Amino acid sequence: MSLILFVCALLVGVIFMAVALVLGLIALMDNPILAWLIIGFLFVVVAVIIYYVSLHATIKRINRRLDTIYEVSATVERSFHKVALYLRKVVDKLFTR
Repeated sequence: MSLILFVCALLVGVIFMAVALVLGLIALMDNPILAWLIIGFLFVVVAVIIYYVSLHATIKRINRRLDTIYEVSATVERSFHKVALYLRKVVDKLFTR
């Protein structure tokens, strides 16, 4: 619960800071559209930096693990089909006499 409250407080703080930055830029430039674009671009740049610094390696590691899980499940599925085919042959031989 405290983590949720922390994230909510952080989100509200970031939103208020962004609005304050935009209002400050509007006062300096007299162009609200350009001010919003500058702050939006700033957030995009920060997001890209965060992605490449901390998330990119994590996402690659998760993808490798998912590939491993897929390979294991494919192997289990092939083995299951082989066992099922073998059992079907055994059952057919037992009941076709």
